[in-house]
Amino acid sequence: MLVGVNDVNPALADSVVAELHANGCQAVALVASVADKQQVTAMIDRAEQELGPLWLLVNNAGVLTTGPTADLSEEAWDLAFDVDAKGVFLCSQAAIRKMIPRQQGRIVNFGSIAGLIVRTAQIGYCAAKAAVIHFSRCLAVEVALTGLPSTVFARG
Repeated sequence: MLVGVNDVNPALADSVVAELHANGCQAVALVASVADKQQVTAMIDRAEQELGPLWLLVNNAGVLTTGPTADLSEEAWDLAFDVDAKGVFLCSQAAIRKMIPRQQGRIVNFGSIAGLIVRTAQIGYCAAKAAVIHFSRCLAVEVALTGLPSTVFARG
């Protein structure tokens, strides 16, 4: 199995890669912020250079920001949307640019039940996960029209 492991924290990415190596998998640490387009593009390019054509992208990066809406900082709101929603967009965009021409690939986006229900003091997280859910529906239809199999949506 060939696996690219992304984390913004190099030590965490390296730890997962070491565990995968110990279990007989070929893996590479791909350190990048999913909220930065240039880093995402470079990450996807590096993954393909080191592991071969991208055929599966799993968008599972996320941050949980908490606090009452009246007290939630703009920075906490932005962080939730930058990582949880924008990150899914940027990684999916970079991946489909590789997948559509080959007519091969799948994308799994992890949302959350929090995107479907009400949770108090988690408005940024809940709203960002709701965005991921709807983004996944829209992307599934859009990529199906290109002939690429539909995006898979998984919610946790």
